[in-house]
Amino acid sequence: MLARIVLLLTLLPLVELALLLWIAQHTSWQTALLLVILPSLLGAYLMRRAGARSWQGLRRRDGLGQVSAHQLADGAFTFLAGVLLLAPGILTDLAGLALLLPPVQRFVKYWLVHRITGRVTGWSQSAPPTRDRIIDVQVIQRPARPLDDSQEQ
Repeated sequence: MLARIVLLLTLLPLVELALLLWIAQHTSWQTALLLVILPSLLGAYLMRRAGARSWQGLRRRDGLGQVSAHQLADGAFTFLAGVLLLAPGILTDLAGLALLLPPVQRFVKYWLVHRITGRVTGWSQSAPPTRDRIIDVQVIQRPARPLDDSQEQ
């Protein structure tokens, strides 16, 4: 898991930089710069809006004794989308924009719930649990030996 994260944090910026340079080469450097600045501004706005909305909803529902996991998840997705949009790069911007779409949010919620419940019950998605927990054994019995008079005590 740690190796995947290190690989992602190493390769993603390199791919993002190569993509931005390619866009600048084929259009202009102003276009590439706008593709970095505008999504970052949108990301900052979304993070602020999602944080405020989630906090208000949490306070309102907490006062009623109800806290909705779906509302918290929606706020978290909007916040994460803002973080991805704030990060410079085309791929992170596309991922951030995708997270704003309700169908993508539903899919990610579904995936996370199944991934988390799989880990909680003790098995991962790659190896589903088996129902057969019986171990077959064969018992070999030897005839009983008579005890000697010296061993009877």
